[in-house]
Amino acid sequence: MPSEFERHIAMEPDEEDQSKASELYSKAKDQIGEMAQGPREAMRENPGTFSVMAILVAMAGFALGWACGQSSARSERYWR
Repeated sequence: MPSEFERHIAMEPDEEDQSKASELYSKAKDQIGEMAQGPREAMRENPGTFSVMAILVAMAGFALGWACGQSSARSERYWR
């Protein structure tokens, strides 16, 4: 005979469970939207600053990747 836990797991979610899940989803979505509002406004007010920062981060990432690649190469002829 299945335990109460097993019966509960096997049951289909009822409307109350679905409404709770929907409510939690809505709250989480609203909180994420509020958190993203600050950076969104900053990008709108200062598009040049955002662009410069994006380019600098991309260049730093490329430089780091290139340096790691150079350090792991066995010899210079590997890249030719």
